[in-house]
Amino acid sequence: MMSVNLQIYQIDTTLDENLVKFCSLAETINFNKKVNSKIYRKVFDGEVNCKNNEEIFQKFNTDIPTTHIGHSLSISDVIEADGEFFFCDKVGFEKIDFDSKQAPKEDLLKVLVIEPHKEPYVSQIKNDYKAFQKVVEGCFECIYLDENCMAFCNDEGKLLRLDGNRMINQDIIAGTFFIASGDNEGNTVSLNDTQIEDYRERFKEPEQYTPEQVENDIFMEFISF
Repeated sequence: MMSVNLQIYQIDTTLDENLVKFCSLAETINFNKKVNSKIYRKVFDGEVNCKNNEEIFQKFNTDIPTTHIGHSLSISDVIEADGEFFFCDKVGFEKIDFDSKQAPKEDLLKVLVIEPHKEPYVSQIKNDYKAFQKVVEGCFECIYLDENCMAFCNDEGKLLRLDGNRMINQDIIAGTFFIASGDNEGNTVSLNDTQIEDYRERFKEPEQYTPEQVENDIFMEFISF
């Protein structure tokens, strides 16, 4: 399966004066003369294993990545696949001109996402705690992997019976986690290319754990006073 660098843009209804969200390409052009990139926001930026636009459409309706912050892929959405832009029409996709630089900017982090039973993939997420919670599906905790990088994971993953994912520091991590970096001032920042490749290689192979193994890995430490 080939990996595609994918960005998805969806219309922000607060900017959609002509109400073209969920309209076909012909209807959109009838109102705006062109696809207006200024009313679109980026809702996904990352790698996906898809061979063509039809597989992208299916994935973002049936197996949506946790880092996707929009609705399922629909009419009027724009995708950028390896540098080319396509409009999601009533039937199929139409190649269009689209100036992504005009889309409203977001404060995004480049991270490495590791889901159970899957290989890691690069994605971008909002730099706020709500986005972090969405990726890990709940409240999160940080585990330092080295002096610069941290794994953000669900702090109740085992209690929630999430699937076992990878082993970190002799501890099975349950559920999806992602890796980000930090700066000297305690801020969470994007991974650089070297960090991405190092941790992609470290966590490349999915690890298989039974529910019993994950449950048995739960421990509680009692402190007497």
